[in-house]
Amino acid sequence: MLDSDAALIQEANDGNLRVSFDLVECYEETVQGLSFKACRNRDKAEEALQDTFINAGRRLGQFDGRSKLSPWFHSTVTNYCLMKHRKRTLDEEMVLPGWSTDER
Repeated sequence: MLDSDAALIQEANDGNLRVSFDLVECYEETVQGLSFKACRNRDKAEEALQDTFINAGRRLGQFDGRSKLSPWFHSTVTNYCLMKHRKRTLDEEMVLPGWSTDER
């Protein structure tokens, strides 16, 4: 991991909000690309981007620092998109025969 990332992560974990915004700025383009690639839909990718950074803020203390942040973000985005896809699939399966999805 880059020393600068390690320092930013430590400061963010210590509660420095400015540094948290710096991390978002640093990785926003990467996470946005990953989100669109995983979701293949602009709106869903935007949701994945936002959720990824929200979760990153909550779980940054769990990041072990043995690698760069980008693979960690990649797994977070991928898991989010898979979870949303599974939920949408389950919702579609829950529709009773003869009902349209508009009648739910």
